[in-house]
Amino acid sequence: MGWNDKLCAVSVGGIRKALPVPIERLDYDSLDITDNEITVFNPLVAGVGGYMYELEMNLSSANYPINRAERGAVTSDIELNIVLNNDSKELREELFRVARNTCVWFVEKSDKTWICLGLHDGLRLGDGNEAGTGVTKTDPNGHSLTFVGQEISAVPNVDEDVVDALTITPSSPSA
Repeated sequence: MGWNDKLCAVSVGGIRKALPVPIERLDYDSLDITDNEITVFNPLVAGVGGYMYELEMNLSSANYPINRAERGAVTSDIELNIVLNNDSKELREELFRVARNTCVWFVEKSDKTWICLGLHDGLRLGDGNEAGTGVTKTDPNGHSLTFVGQEISAVPNVDEDVVDALTITPSSPSA
């Protein structure tokens, strides 16, 4: 098959959005992957998926290098780093819930394509996370979190309709 890097000379890094869905909320019987793209994946209960995080460009990243173990197993070792420039009481409470769960993360890359991290085994909160107000006015006031996991299959792309089906839309406050 091969690959010609000269065909895709413009490559832009970074991620734009992240959607964590607790692994127990996903209906794996509905999962359909065609040509390494998730085309169907539903929540177990309609309307119960996860909340979308809009990420500041140039701060968050997803890494999923392919590694081969000494005995021959090949894995994607996944690390998702998200930075949220917010420290509201609602966000702190929500992040605590996400941290308690093993989540499958749907991530929009800067080129507006979606990928799925932790499809079969999920990602868990790792070490070295930061949160706080900072000291000076130019310091961050928010959260920096790392989620880690390992998969035995290639990281798949995700059809945008799947992301839409798994996104919980926050209800508007009553006037």
